[in-house]
Amino acid sequence: GSAEQALRSAAFLLVNRVRPTGRSMLGLAAGLAGNGMLFGRTLLAEHPWTAFSSTEDVEYGLRLRAAGVKPVFARGAIVWSQAAPHGYAADVQQLRWEGGKLHLARTQIPRLVAQAFRDRRPSLLEPALDLAVPPLGYLATAAAAATTVGVGLSWLDGLASWAVTPSALALVLIPVYVVVGLVAADAPSSSYR
Repeated sequence: GSAEQALRSAAFLLVNRVRPTGRSMLGLAAGLAGNGMLFGRTLLAEHPWTAFSSTEDVEYGLRLRAAGVKPVFARGAIVWSQAAPHGYAADVQQLRWEGGKLHLARTQIPRLVAQAFRDRRPSLLEPALDLAVPPLGYLATAAAAATTVGVGLSWLDGLASWAVTPSALALVLIPVYVVVGLVAADAPSSSYR
């Protein structure tokens, strides 16, 4: 496959296998994502599907968390599905997902934080924080920009050199996170490109 397909495959492994595995190992709830979800009849009767945004899976998962339901990740489960047929369709799908997540962040973070304090349920702060984290590419771009500006300002004596450390450290650790994640996911060699 193309380099673009390899990148999408690597991102898919990190988001849909590595993150939920790590969350599970930390005792956190799994997020709902994609078509690999299984619901019991009782759960759906008690919490009917009322999520209809462009990221309805994440939206429904947030509603379950707010209701006190903690989805579990089934690491051994395997779900086969057709990927987007070509680059344009994959780009549109990615825009839909990212736009939907941004919408949920704007609408659900305040609600989750308010409910966490109102109901004394600090566990609801975790999904709010998870929603607040931007896509990895944005984080890497922000770290690179902050490091570049910081180094420039430091060189001009407009900023203490130690102040560049957090962004420079992030710039180094993001690729480490990706490589460690790919190793943990037992990713195919094409994913490392």
